[in-house]
Amino acid sequence: MKLDPDHARTLALKPGDVVALAFEARWLSGDNRVGVAFDFRSREKRKGFGPDDDTTYQVVGLHAVETYGPDLSSKQIAAEWCAHLPQIPTALAEGLALQRLRNGIAPPESGEHPIGEAIGGQMKGEIWGLLCPGRPDLAAEYARRDGVVAHCRNGVYGEQFIAVMIAGAFHEHDLRKLLDLGMRYIPQDSQYARVIREVIAWRGQHPDWRDTRRVLLQKYPNICNPVYAEAGIVALALLYGGGDFEKTICIAASCGSDTDCNTATVGALLGCIHGAHAIPAKWKGPVDDDFRCFARGLEQWRISELANRICAAGRNILEYHGSGVSRRVGWRVCRGWA
Repeated sequence: MKLDPDHARTLALKPGDVVALAFEARWLSGDNRVGVAFDFRSREKRKGFGPDDDTTYQVVGLHAVETYGPDLSSKQIAAEWCAHLPQIPTALAEGLALQRLRNGIAPPESGEHPIGEAIGGQMKGEIWGLLCPGRPDLAAEYARRDGVVAHCRNGVYGEQFIAVMIAGAFHEHDLRKLLDLGMRYIPQDSQYARVIREVIAWRGQHPDWRDTRRVLLQKYPNICNPVYAEAGIVALALLYGGGDFEKTICIAASCGSDTDCNTATVGALLGCIHGAHAIPAKWKGPVDDDFRCFARGLEQWRISELANRICAAGRNILEYHGSGVSRRVGWRVCRGWA
């Protein structure tokens, strides 16, 4: 199906709107699966990224730190949600939590609902690692405060796991060690930790990532809720990608499931390890320096401005907590985006 720009505009779709498509598929051979990809470009071929839900929640998290300071609470993050987020479908954990917040249910109770262990926590953990370079302990705590706004248990562990790895990546570049580091900050008997350990074991048994993907999705067939398949794909892509930016994000995308979340997570981690200069131009070019999100009052950004504000807020956090981490930590990520 191809949707031309004029037809797309007549639908008047907004971020968070749901579109249902019906189609018939016939299995021919190989794996019994169907993949659907969407791409939209306006006639003006406008550059830039977004708006997108994963990054929008992270911008709101950054704004919460800037507004309330390094000692911000889960309730203050929730207040930012209510102030800046539009209505979100309640089929999503974030939408259900936002409805509960606006009905007076504060965190952590706002995240205690039937879909609280979905991918939404994992997909927005990067910001807390970026704000706490070299301090995985702080990243885990901020991710917890943010995670319980909309999620619970394994949903929160996913956000902590990613935040910890991102924070650790400013000093540690060994991907297996980063996976181990992430697991140190979540309950060892949690299902989330078990999934990561399983993927590490399957990596030793299967030279081809496709075989590990097949085993993973046979055991955890549900997409997004709960988070287990997505956690496994992130670990799989990192282990088989071997630190190569393009190879890693392509493996994550080729695994299917929640592709935008998983590729963004592994890309962010490798960005911290290698720096913005190491990202190939073909990936940076279409984005240029433009970033958009759907948080009210925070819609339009320059990526360079966003990076500088993350660095500034991160320095405030480290200074507030008396960190001995160098003020120069993280500059290789902030600089070099063009």
